[in-house]
Amino acid sequence: MATEPEIAAFLDRQTALLQREREAEIEQTALLLSSCGPKLLERKGLALGALGVASIRLGLGGKRLE
Repeated sequence: MATEPEIAAFLDRQTALLQREREAEIEQTALLLSSCGPKLLERKGLALGALGVASIRLGLGGKRLE
């Protein structure tokens, strides 16, 4: 059975590792966004192209329903 200090150390380590992973992903995404074209970003799943409005519904008094 793990002691309380061991559990705390484990959780601290996991938190630090998750933070490092998040920072690496942010850095990688920023690099891709700055150096790649829209088509490549679409293929990588980082962008959606050719989006358009399918429909707009208006309610009572001409207010848009969302």
